[in-house]
Amino acid sequence: FDKDLIATVDLGKDTWVESIGINFLQDQRAWIFLPKKVIFSVSTDGKTFKSIAHFDSETVEPSDLTEIKSYDYHLKGQTIRYVKITAKNLGALPEWHLGYGDDGKCWIFADEITIQ
Repeated sequence: FDKDLIATVDLGKDTWVESIGINFLQDQRAWIFLPKKVIFSVSTDGKTFKSIAHFDSETVEPSDLTEIKSYDYHLKGQTIRYVKITAKNLGALPEWHLGYGDDGKCWIFADEITIQ
């Protein structure tokens, strides 16, 4: 918890890619929040990455719903080998959250990275 997510995927060889995606869970009652920013970057050498898309989350409003949010980006087709996904953690719980004031920090839960 209280950490950014940085996931780098090596496709093993230069690969034609048309889309990149990832899903995040939000369950505020369990201190799990959507990231405040998601960045997709690509590389051919694994050292120099180019940011190709970023998503900024809307203002965090209280919610009792458990939901999954997908972040997807459609390239016009590009040959790449590495995909890096960075998700910035919200950090401290919002003031309206029951855990606020107890040094509470947010969690990020992610799954299903898709590269097609």
